[in-house]
Amino acid sequence: MARRLMRLGLDGFFTSQVADADELVRPARVVVGHRDMCTVDDGIDHVRVALKAGESVVAGDWVLVRPGGPRGLHLLHRRLERRSLLARRATGDVEEAQGVAANVDVVFLVEAFPAPINVHRLERGLALAWEAGARPVIVLTKADLADDPGGTLDDLAGRLGAIDIVLMRPDDTEGLACLQATLPEGASGVLLGPSGAGKSTLVNALAGHDTMRTAQVRRDGKGRHTTVHRELVELPWGAVIIDTPGIRQLGVWAGQSAVDATFDDVTQVANQCRFADCHHEGEPGCAVQAALADGSLSADRLAHWQALRREVAWQARRLPGLEQRLRRQQDRAVMRAHEVHMRNKHR
Repeated sequence: MARRLMRLGLDGFFTSQVADADELVRPARVVVGHRDMCTVDDGIDHVRVALKAGESVVAGDWVLVRPGGPRGLHLLHRRLERRSLLARRATGDVEEAQGVAANVDVVFLVEAFPAPINVHRLERGLALAWEAGARPVIVLTKADLADDPGGTLDDLAGRLGAIDIVLMRPDDTEGLACLQATLPEGASGVLLGPSGAGKSTLVNALAGHDTMRTAQVRRDGKGRHTTVHRELVELPWGAVIIDTPGIRQLGVWAGQSAVDATFDDVTQVANQCRFADCHHEGEPGCAVQAALADGSLSADRLAHWQALRREVAWQARRLPGLEQRLRRQQDRAVMRAHEVHMRNKHR
């Protein structure tokens, strides 16, 4: 059981939180979370756990559970402290985070051909990934339907910088091997992308069998919602991946540092401005305006960087202390990334 829990992602960060737990409780990882119930994997089997009012978990959480609940269900003893939470801004007028997945190491941002790749959505996804301290990987599916997938890849690489981008075609063993290499044993990944992008198909291909239901894309190219909940799937080599429902818009829930990491090329130029408080709107010595003039910086990229910075600054004003909480999450996740790297380096 201990070996299997490690393959599910259990490590010292979580075991240190269960040292004082009594013998009736045991650690488990959330596979599917619902409002009043969740399904967890305790290293032996999938068991259902009743949730009381105020108890909330998402796929990827580590919890302590005990038997004795109603209708044969287990009870939630407590949720362990999260190393990180991949979250988006909730839809609607309420200013709050909506948890997508907990304790993930890699965020796969999935877009599909033949429709034009939504670069702004990718940039928002990158900010969410950096905020969670996770490694972002862009996956472009259905490359067989594109006129020039290699050209699209080059354009994205030129705009987004040193981000891993994987082209996927049907029955693409090379592409699957690239994805597997980004997700070593004990690591956790999550898929984000619109409906019809092929996320569930990717999960099935990585798992080696059909674990998630898939559907045909409509004639207009728009996807259908096949996955209706977030679900954690164990992969054959000892990693896990979380499939998620399709999303059209990604509300950013991040700090300024995550936005700046996403637009590293812009921030490097902005740091060369004569004045630290330069607004890049014509001030003397503005390196950004100079880069726009000589074509080394895209006006669209600059505009999106400024828009996201305004968005997260507004959130910070509405929610005092948000930036500090997000920073602590990033620090924990960076330590985890180093641990995973060193463990696999010495295998």
